[in-house]
Amino acid sequence: MSFREMVQAPRLRSVTQGSIFNHAKCQDFHTDVLGLFISARCDLAQNKQSRYIYIPLVKVKAWVDFYLIPKLFCEQRAALISAMQNILKQNNHQPSSVSVFGAEKAAELLQGTKAYSGYFQKLKELHRVEEMLESGVYDKTVLTPKSIRSKTDDLISNKIEGVFLIDNVVDYQNGDLSLGSYVAILSEPSSIQRPAALGIAEGLDHKLVLDHPLEYDCITPMDGEMSYVMCNVRSPYIELILQRFSALYSRIGVDDPSIEIKEKLAMEAAL
Repeated sequence: MSFREMVQAPRLRSVTQGSIFNHAKCQDFHTDVLGLFISARCDLAQNKQSRYIYIPLVKVKAWVDFYLIPKLFCEQRAALISAMQNILKQNNHQPSSVSVFGAEKAAELLQGTKAYSGYFQKLKELHRVEEMLESGVYDKTVLTPKSIRSKTDDLISNKIEGVFLIDNVVDYQNGDLSLGSYVAILSEPSSIQRPAALGIAEGLDHKLVLDHPLEYDCITPMDGEMSYVMCNVRSPYIELILQRFSALYSRIGVDDPSIEIKEKLAMEAAL
């Protein structure tokens, strides 16, 4: 498989902006989590800050199962409700009956009509989707391959807000081992104490982490393991990650344009 060269070998005994280390902590994941330093290079070089900032990296498959699949099922639920509302509208009933009386009660409006069987089939699909959303156990066969492909294409193109894809993380300290694709979760920055950052630069023995859990609270400790810098994200990818991170936290909320102006401009454009 062809990957973009997004990472490079790290400098020995140093940590900098873009350094990726192993055994990081993440709120939603507990294994195979990496950390990506995003603090300013000068802060890391001078060791003057008491804490630095990193963002977690998780395997693509884990991110897809935890974040993407539930989102697709929420979209599936919305599509089914919209389809049921359209059936009601086509049969001279208020589409809002679904939200006002509930989808099952609204079905009674169609009893005795040809549209009832189509509506009831959508209702069954809706129940199944809602059960999966409630349980957190998903049958991906319910989703169309096209819908999944559309979202993964957006991920690869880095069009999904709050995340950034790194094609291939390489552990240059372990025989240039290729670890595959990881997703940087920009919406979950975490702090790391200076002793931990310095320890990672040198190679942090997890025995020390186990003995001092508060000082090394950013690390998931494992017996016999070490945390160290595996690779550095190359320029300009690290700058692009920081740009995306900054944009995420500098958003300004404003009112959406009115429907009237959208229709007016569309009509004018068509003339």
